[in-house]
Amino acid sequence: INAEYMGQQFIMKTEVKNVLLVKDDVGKSKPVTRDLPSSDHAYGKSNEKDAEGVGQITGSWKSHSKSSAIVPEKDFKKLNAISLQKKATNAKELAKVRKGLDVRLKTKEGKKGVELIIPDADFSYGKPTKPPTPIKQVVHNFYGETAVAESKARYDEISKTPERKLRKPKETQATKKAAEAVKKKAKQKTEAKEPFKMNKFLSAQAKINTHLPKKGQSKKENNECAKQD
Repeated sequence: INAEYMGQQFIMKTEVKNVLLVKDDVGKSKPVTRDLPSSDHAYGKSNEKDAEGVGQITGSWKSHSKSSAIVPEKDFKKLNAISLQKKATNAKELAKVRKGLDVRLKTKEGKKGVELIIPDADFSYGKPTKPPTPIKQVVHNFYGETAVAESKARYDEISKTPERKLRKPKETQATKKAAEAVKKKAKQKTEAKEPFKMNKFLSAQAKINTHLPKKGQSKKENNECAKQD
């Protein structure tokens, strides 16, 4: 009996602790199988409060503290020179010499900030504005009259200067050939060209008389010539 009771108790414990064996009711979530703290427990990380509150920060001013200088590296060149002066030629002697010496490289400290050069009290800051338009001169047409007077003076100066004769451009082979071609073309137009005939037909006369007047011949003269024929 004890064995059966122990077996049933083991099954109940496994059913409670195993998530897969736990059964949920309708409309309810599965019962928790883990050991959770009480309902008063607050989960999450607690916020660490600052040593100074808002009142202390706003009511007091903390001055800037200069940062500590960086310790420079050892000056091994100088250490070696000192060890040679003391005739330390092996590692043991070098270690003894360096124990009592603390030689560091010298660092150059420059200016950490830019010097501010503030101008005098009369200095005005900002970009200068555009000067105002003289409305009175615009309304009275001062600028228009000035432009007319300047243009008139310019034209008077141009009229007084003597006219320069333009020099003819120098003739080149291209311009000469072009002028010759133009003259030749004009001459060909004026000359009356005879229609082309073969040499054997130059002396041949027409067999049919068309009774048409020749060039420079009137109709009456043409009729008389036809009667004679």
